[in-house]
Amino acid sequence: MNSISENKVSLLYLKTRETLSKHVWPLPIKDEKETTYTQRVILPFISDWVKELNEKDLHVRGDGGLNPLPIVWDEISLYPDVTIMVFHDRLLAIEVKFIRMEDPGGSLTKAIGQTLMYEKAGFANSIAIMFDSRRLEDPNQSFHLSQNIEISRNSSALYYKPAN
Repeated sequence: MNSISENKVSLLYLKTRETLSKHVWPLPIKDEKETTYTQRVILPFISDWVKELNEKDLHVRGDGGLNPLPIVWDEISLYPDVTIMVFHDRLLAIEVKFIRMEDPGGSLTKAIGQTLMYEKAGFANSIAIMFDSRRLEDPNQSFHLSQNIEISRNSSALYYKPAN
């Protein structure tokens, strides 16, 4: 990474994690998938927030915008849901997952595993945003942060549960 200092990269990660963790997210529309939710909710929020930073070289890619570039590891392509980059420098990868009734453990471990792979495959930092959608009863609910989990020094998971 040569176009942005390590201190700025670290600060971007910490600020992004803090901003995402304080945000109250709307519930998905009935039967909405992660890709559509990212396009409708997550990407616009992150794009607007990055613009407020006034760092002209930061670029956001994600579902519904410019597609994120794949991460290739051992001939396996992985696609983060949202990325923040400076030119070709991979600063932050974000994975969005709904934790569903069908396979909650599988969704949770997949999100954490993908987050670690993004870091290992070249991103300076990575964040999983996990929404527990197993008990969505009231359309007036929204997602609130339940846990902020540090996965590694450069990766974390934000776990949200529905609340009124």
